[in-house]
Amino acid sequence: MMLHHLRAQDKASLSVIVLLSIFLFFVGIVSDSSKIKDTPSPVKGFLDLKEWDLEQDGRVPLSGEWTFYFSSSKPHEVFLSPTPACGEHLCVPELWNRYSFEVNPFRYVTYELKVQMDAVPSPLIGLRIPAMPVPYQVMADGMTLVDNGEEFDHKERAIAAYSSRTVYFKPASEQFDIIMQVSNGLLVGGKAGSPIELGGKVEMASLRDRELAGIMFFMGIAMMLGLYSITVYFYRRVQRAHLYFGIICLLVAIRLLVADQLFVQQLFPQVTNQIIMLLEYITYYAGITFAVLFMKHLFPGEFNALAVRALTITGSCFSLSLLVLPAAVYTKGLPLFQGITLIICVYFAYGLILAVCRRKDGACLQLYGIILILVGFLHDYLLQKVDVPIDRPILTIVTLILLLIQAAELARRHSEAYKTLDREDEQQHSSNCQKDDYLMHASQELQLPLQGIINISQSILDGQSSRMTDEQLRGIQLILSISGRLSTQINDLLDFINLKNETLNLQIISLDVKAVIESHLPIFLRLVGHKPIILKTDFPEALPRVAADEARLLQIVYNLVTNAIQFTEQGQILILAREEEGFVRIVIRDTGIPLEESDLSGASLEPCCQPEQMDEGGGLGFTVMKLLVELHGGELSIRSIVGEGSESSFTLPISAEQDEAAYLFTDLHEDNSQLLAVERVNAVQPVIEDRWNGNAPVILTVDDDLLSQQTVRQILQNERYRLVFAFNAHEALRYLNESNFIDLVLLDVTISGMSAYELIRHIRDKYSTRELPIVLVTAKKEQEDLLAGYASGANDFLIKPYFANELRARVKTLLDLKRSNDAAAASETAFLQAQIKPHFLYNTLNTILALSLDEPQQAHDVLTRLSQYLQRSFAFNDKSRYVSLSDEMELVKSYLYIERVRYGERLSITYQIDEALNLPIPPFIIQPLVENAVRHGVMKRKEGGNVTISIRAMGEEIMIMVRDDGVGIDPSRMATLLDESPGGQRGLALVNIHRRLLQEYGRGIELKSEPGAGTQIIIWLPESKGNAEGVEIKGDLRRWM
Repeated sequence: MMLHHLRAQDKASLSVIVLLSIFLFFVGIVSDSSKIKDTPSPVKGFLDLKEWDLEQDGRVPLSGEWTFYFSSSKPHEVFLSPTPACGEHLCVPELWNRYSFEVNPFRYVTYELKVQMDAVPSPLIGLRIPAMPVPYQVMADGMTLVDNGEEFDHKERAIAAYSSRTVYFKPASEQFDIIMQVSNGLLVGGKAGSPIELGGKVEMASLRDRELAGIMFFMGIAMMLGLYSITVYFYRRVQRAHLYFGIICLLVAIRLLVADQLFVQQLFPQVTNQIIMLLEYITYYAGITFAVLFMKHLFPGEFNALAVRALTITGSCFSLSLLVLPAAVYTKGLPLFQGITLIICVYFAYGLILAVCRRKDGACLQLYGIILILVGFLHDYLLQKVDVPIDRPILTIVTLILLLIQAAELARRHSEAYKTLDREDEQQHSSNCQKDDYLMHASQELQLPLQGIINISQSILDGQSSRMTDEQLRGIQLILSISGRLSTQINDLLDFINLKNETLNLQIISLDVKAVIESHLPIFLRLVGHKPIILKTDFPEALPRVAADEARLLQIVYNLVTNAIQFTEQGQILILAREEEGFVRIVIRDTGIPLEESDLSGASLEPCCQPEQMDEGGGLGFTVMKLLVELHGGELSIRSIVGEGSESSFTLPISAEQDEAAYLFTDLHEDNSQLLAVERVNAVQPVIEDRWNGNAPVILTVDDDLLSQQTVRQILQNERYRLVFAFNAHEALRYLNESNFIDLVLLDVTISGMSAYELIRHIRDKYSTRELPIVLVTAKKEQEDLLAGYASGANDFLIKPYFANELRARVKTLLDLKRSNDAAAASETAFLQAQIKPHFLYNTLNTILALSLDEPQQAHDVLTRLSQYLQRSFAFNDKSRYVSLSDEMELVKSYLYIERVRYGERLSITYQIDEALNLPIPPFIIQPLVENAVRHGVMKRKEGGNVTISIRAMGEEIMIMVRDDGVGIDPSRMATLLDESPGGQRGLALVNIHRRLLQEYGRGIELKSEPGAGTQIIIWLPESKGNAEGVEIKGDLRRWM
């Protein structure tokens, strides 16, 4: 019935297997028969070798009629007794149990053969005796050649020797006897085994060597297959078939080893015949038992579990019996287990045919192996039990063929498993790619609304925090905190995907670790917030540069410092670096909650690794950091210091470019010296040349990286710019303090000497954002870095790595903006100069004319003051960004002298000025205010009034106050007086001064007024505002008091 389910291809394969097995079986028989017929054979106990030369014609198998005796006596006793036994003739090898001799169960079987040669052989003759399952003795020409069996005389202690022997002797005459006596106490009824062979010494020795080599070869194959399969099992324990097959192979190897008793005892002299016989049996019993388990695991659906369990238990019982029963007993169980083995083989064939019908892969090949085993088993059974012309067992060879078949099947399954894994890996990889694409797109899509949430929440917090309850305020702050963490997680997720897909490219350059980290200390301090934490650094002066990506280095340090701040409530965070064996180790040590080593577990880049599989302790942050460090060629580690806190550290390789092209440094400094010499000459000229129409703008680049400086030089060399190079913060400040010709600063964040943000604040003490634009060049584009830069006074950012066109565009835009600001400042100065009203000149001239008749001296004085006033007014050219306070007060004095002559006692002036104060100030910021107080304040009253001018130092600021006791300003007009909108009721002079002060100092006019009580205008100037354009400070303010 099962054959009907076979496919035509399977039926053809099965037919070929059966026919091939039958063919091999009959070929073996015919081959054996032909060999026997080619040589002389014993006839009635006599072998005639007169026409046969053992050295030339080869060995002779002694298969034929031997004289056969049943006896209880030893060989010499049989033939030396007064009444010799009557012998029969029996074909050897042949069974004797069909003869009806009445003998005791324990008896000797004696074989005798007379050999006749043409002459006494000069060399030795070899006699090869095959392995037999009984003890035996062999004598030739009266000499005992072999006594292969322990305790030959005693049934209780008689032990067979499963081993072939080759012995050599030299007969005394051309005719000699060969006698073999076998102890039949172990096996009642049996056969002498394979035929004994007689041959020359050389050929017999060669035959033994070939047999031994074959045994070693087959044993080596079995041993390698076994060790390989067991090794595979230990790496993949789910496949027990590999374990069972490996054990079977090792058992076969042991059985092959003990097949030659003499060889084993030569290798291991302590091994007795009992042990060899025990190994023969136990390897057979255990091998069959494990074969059952092996087939069950190969085809679990085709073999019944109960049947397999019964066969396994049976085989185990037979194996255990060998350990408790004597040899004389357990050898009698061999025929029974051989019958069980035959049943097992038939059951295997049934199960495999079933597997073939079910189209299981490899079933046909396994079925062929089982059929080969059955053929070999039948062949050797006939060899042992039946009188057939066969003299060579084939079961050993068939067993090895079966092992090779099983190995091929396991290899095929292993290969199929790998192919399946490859397909699954491809599917998993495709699925992971789709997941990564989805996560990347989803993350990018989430960034925009998330940023909107952050911006809206921040605007609510900034604009309406005063009207919120504490609970609402905490809610908004919580939204900002959660959104910030989510934004960080999204960025980490994007980095993780790029790292996993190996699409993250590093811009490796030579970096100064100290400069990079110290330049970002202000950002780290902002992260500390209100926590009582001290942030320190410890870098040696001779720390070598490292090869790293600046942006990724900052990202790693930022995340580790952020983590340290998060787990530290109070204490200290120390950032240090040390050189060690080709690397620089950067350490972040805190006094907070200790971290565990497990926080970094799972942080490896496996092909199937997904974010959800990351360890929850370290999260994606630590995972990304660890992968980034490893991508640089370093390693990231953490450790806890008992009672002190935690320490996170990572290593970066030392850069090979420690001495970066010294010629660049010399070349850039030569450019500096030439340019500075020319500009210092121009700086002392009374009127500075118009840089926008004549000389090119000057750009100061501040960077401690020589290659970066050279890059900027190459990019801008074809533009109409002149470059000055500073290599640290102090050098940049020196250039700025000693000159007034810098138009733009390109400032790298990672400079030495001081942080870039601190340098910007120093620059802003002297120059406003309008006067000197600063472009901050950074490798990071996080919000904290941008906010820190803008807060310190930067105009713009340039993110590294940048394109040449981007640098040119930003430089041009900021320089154009500066030129527009300079033009606007010149226009404002011209506007203020234009505030000299025609009627003011007309009234002044009329006053001079009237005084010239009665008081000519006073008329002369007024005319002198008018001349000074006009001269001072027009002396402030459009390049006079600052004037001294004394010059401004000279202008005010000239104006007030003329007005007092006009108004007489109606106008009084009070000065409250600190003696030592004299500083540069923008032109026309005091005189217009005084004029406004006179004309629109006190002179609106008939009785006039007082104008007070006060200039005092108030802490770190200078207060300039102009106060009058005039008519004051109506409240309805106060709200729009400084309004620059087109509809505002504003005073142009006040609006102009207010706008200039806002641009210059970030703080405008403070205006207070009450109708009928007067008006007060206050200006606050920073005391540290330097001599921005080399203004000479001279004069004495004390005379104005």
